[in-house]
Amino acid sequence: MSAGFDPARAARRLAPLWRSGGRIAALPPEDRPADPAQGYAVQRRLAALLGDPPAGYKLGLSSPAAMARTGLGAPLAGFVPRPRLHPSGTVLDLPAEGAFLIEVEIVLRLDGTASGIEAAHLGLEIVRSRFTDRDAVGLPSFIADAVGFHALVLGDALPLDALPDLLRAGAALRMDGAPAAGAAVGEAAPDPLDALRRFRALAADHGMPVEPGMLVATGNLVAPFETDRPGAFEGRLGAAAVRFASRRPGG
Repeated sequence: MSAGFDPARAARRLAPLWRSGGRIAALPPEDRPADPAQGYAVQRRLAALLGDPPAGYKLGLSSPAAMARTGLGAPLAGFVPRPRLHPSGTVLDLPAEGAFLIEVEIVLRLDGTASGIEAAHLGLEIVRSRFTDRDAVGLPSFIADAVGFHALVLGDALPLDALPDLLRAGAALRMDGAPAAGAAVGEAAPDPLDALRRFRALAADHGMPVEPGMLVATGNLVAPFETDRPGAFEGRLGAAAVRFASRRPGG
């Protein structure tokens, strides 16, 4: 990290947007992280400023194809504040404007055993960056913003020993009862256990605390799906399901 970069300044610009649901085009050039290390430094300061206890982390760009595109050899990781973790069936108020991504994910709960995994659940992640165009700002700024995390909904438990078979069968996403996205396939599909292994190394490199009981959402199992409409969403993987409904203010 360059000696002149102050991650606290960027974190102070992002924290009010997390609280209000507002968005900006980009950080000012003088406060913009130049590389992933600077992005993670901003993210650590942002988490401290928000002050919410951590429930764990979300991973982004965790498929083999996505990691090849970034050239980082690891997923991107963002913190999950506990108030933004919700049970299946919840109704979420979304900010007044802007589209959001809905991702179906395997969420692993960590423990202190040799395997490091206590349980697995199906989850839905809502991604809504504080930047109006998350791609245009570049990876360091996207990392600073906790990889666009907005909320995580935790659904049915999954048998750990059956994960390979479930993944081969494929996940699906429905919106208002209609198919919205089918399973990611091939190199576009993340391997949750490999993603977790890579995340542990990433967390050690960037001083991200990893403790028993934390959750790690391991990456999107379906084709990208983005919408600006509220609705009722359901993720499926085998017999497991996870659901939430969204609404705009006043809806």
